[in-house]
Amino acid sequence: MKKMCVLVLFLFFIAPATAEHLETNANFVIMNINEGDEATYSISFINTGESKEFEISIESKIDFFKLDKERIFVENSGEGKFNLVFDKTDLFPGVYVGKLSVLNDVDAKEIPVILEIESGRKVFDVTVDKLQTANTNGNKELNFYIKVYNLGANANDIEIDYNLVGVSGEDIFSDSENIFVESQLEFTKSFPFSADLSDDNYVFYALVKQDDSVGTGFVLFSNSKNVESPNKLKESYFKPKFFISDSI
Repeated sequence: MKKMCVLVLFLFFIAPATAEHLETNANFVIMNINEGDEATYSISFINTGESKEFEISIESKIDFFKLDKERIFVENSGEGKFNLVFDKTDLFPGVYVGKLSVLNDVDAKEIPVILEIESGRKVFDVTVDKLQTANTNGNKELNFYIKVYNLGANANDIEIDYNLVGVSGEDIFSDSENIFVESQLEFTKSFPFSADLSDDNYVFYALVKQDDSVGTGFVLFSNSKNVESPNKLKESYFKPKFFISDSI
């Protein structure tokens, strides 16, 4: 049986609060699983306002998670609960991004949801972090720090894909290239972006590929808030796997 790593993080104020009478146990959910694994996570919330029915909805470009409930009636000071079921059926290793919403006629809460699937066999891995946004000749650029790790393979050419997506699922840009990696390789990448991006939260992710090996790394960043960057313990070595970064 393959070993599963399920990582769920709770971090407050990554997005502007719009739910005056709604308190959730998670402001974003990140799940990290190996290829072929499954995961379920429970979300709970407290209704501090009038007794109401709450609607729960999800949005993503690719269907990678679902709900066990779509409506919940919650009394004043009562608790509502529902489950997220992560469905990896027909999904390849990679990073999948979406969001869930809990709302009624007064309050609304959006929670970014990220699923990271890594291949069972992995010989290269990657981390990314967001650097300060640059303004070159009047054009804004998003800058990212990339670090690729060789986990024990021979020095080789590998493919690396770059993607920026909004948590609603829209693709902002993508790119790919081949790079040569001995033990590890560090570099920065810059991408132009529009100031008209509509989402509050975005995910930039990189995939490193060689044959059936796929390593993933990503950064979640917000339009409006600065938050700490958590670190993740990776197998037998330490490295930051993903980051929660600063505003655009």
